[in-house]
Formats: sequence, structure tokens, C-alpha cells
Amino acid sequence: TDADGQPGQPLHYRDMVILLPVAKGVADKVEAELVKAGIPVYVDAAMNAMGSEEVQQVTQHLMLLDNLRNDLALISELRSPLFDLSERELAEIRLQLPDDKRTFYDAMMVCAQQEENQPLRQRCQSLLDFLEEERFLYRSMPVEEYLWDFLMRSGLYAHYGCQPGGKLRQANLRMLCHKAGEYAANHTEGLAGFLSTLHQGGDSTSPTVVNPWEDVVRIMTIHKSKGL
Repeated sequence: TDADGQPGQPLHYRDMVILLPVAKGVADKVEAELVKAGIPVYVDAAMNAMGSEEVQQVTQHLMLLDNLRNDLALISELRSPLFDLSERELAEIRLQLPDDKRTFYDAMMVCAQQEENQPLRQRCQSLLDFLEEERFLYRSMPVEEYLWDFLMRSGLYAHYGCQPGGKLRQANLRMLCHKAGEYAANHTEGLAGFLSTLHQGGDSTSPTVVNPWEDVVRIMTIHKSKGL
């Protein structure tokens, strides 16, 4: 009920805030308990913009579009929910070109041309085709539009929405799309500049910020709650 004893509006998760004297060593434990109970939660603490799994995964995808011979980004993509390649499959691809001065992308190109292992050859060819198509789409669309389209087409947005804390994960991905569009509208450095900004972190680029209407319970310190 409201202050006058009359029926009020239905309560939502977003109406709830847990205030702590300090966050360190406490907030993560409270968060874990809420997640265990199936309650969407957001910890309002100093977070690295690259910290969440879903943002890292999409950022690696963008880094790969920027440079196909970025081994870390490529292997991250191959092991992601998009393709879920096993360590054995990755090793088989690498063994096609064991020269440590050549990139994993080069090894995939060699693998796509070999005749012995047809299933692996076809898998590598389909992966190479996918990467070329994504680079074409990225170059043909505004970055914010491309990111959202990619998240929908790939199923990553739905995938992370089904994980514990899914609402917050999806909010992180939406914020990343928004920040990409915001950066493109105000800068001329392109994708490389946006990725550099993400790595630098800071509140102005953090995709872990949640808007007031996201239906999650917030955990924050008493100090940070002042004025809200």
C-alpha cells in the first residue's frame, strides 16, 4: 500500500536496493545468494568495462573484425557459444601449420585447402566464409546497427539472457551497442578507436551501467546511494 494506506503500484525488482557500508568482500557474496535464488541483480561497484563475460565475448568479435590475424580474438570466437570448437579441434587446425610465426588464421586457410580430413576442411571453410561475411556486413552498416543485428542473428543475445543474471547481461549488451553508436557519432577513429576506449575503461564507456528501468535489484554502498 501507499503512504495513505491505499493499494499502490505492483512492486518490481527495480524498486529494491540493498545498501552496504562497504562493497569489498560483501557485495559479491550477496550477489551470489540472489543469483542462486533466481533474482536478477546488479552490483553498483567500480567495474572494468571489459569485466563481464558477455561484453568480453562481443568485444573479442569486434577485435577480430578489425584484424583477422589476431590469434587471441580468433580463438576466443571459435571457443565461444557461436562455434564451441573443442581443444582437440583447435589443435588439429593449428597442426596444419605448426610454424609459430604464422597466425591461427593462416592455419585455418591451410586447413580449408587440405584433402585428408574432409569434415575439418569443411568446418574451416565455413568459418572463413562466416568471418568474411561479418566483415562485409560491418563495413556496410553503422556500428551500432551492425552490433545489434549480429547479437540477434548469432543468438548471443538470447544465449546470455538465459544465463544466471540474464537481464543484466542483456542490459550490458544493449549498453555496449549504445556506446558504440555514441562513439561513432562523435569520433572519427573508427572501430580501433572504440576498442581502445573500451580498454581504457572509465564510467563514460562502461557498458555495465544499467538504466533506471532495468528490472534488477541493485546492490550499492551507502556512500554511492547519496543523491539518488
